[in-house]
Amino acid sequence: MIDDIDYIPASGEPIVTYRVYKNDNVIASDLEQCTYHVENVIVGDRFNVSVCVDGVEYAKSNTMLVLSTGVEEILQDTECEILGLQGALCVNAPAGSQVDVWTASGISVASFQTSGNSQYIQVPSGSYIIKIGQTTKKAVVR
Repeated sequence: MIDDIDYIPASGEPIVTYRVYKNDNVIASDLEQCTYHVENVIVGDRFNVSVCVDGVEYAKSNTMLVLSTGVEEILQDTECEILGLQGALCVNAPAGSQVDVWTASGISVASFQTSGNSQYIQVPSGSYIIKIGQTTKKAVVR
């Protein structure tokens, strides 16, 4: 009589897969790749990953909490445009938007509210940080 038989794959290598959890529910299992795309993520979602070796699941990873989906930032970015030109910055933003411009070293070079048209700011060549409302961008002037 034979018992306690262990199976070893022909390759002799352990079989490693992954499970992905969203809010403590398995949303993907038996993944062989280390990347996975998740649809419909909202602020507050919690994610974990566990490793399974030869079918045995090990402890879940630390929890990754979604603090921002980026959707708000994308919507704001479509309303604002900043161009670095030769000796100037061009700012396009909705009328009444507060604009603040700093050098890369933190020196304030401009602060104004937009009129709704393209506005040009004469500045020396260099890197600038521009904040329009809640959106912050970088631009280089040549």
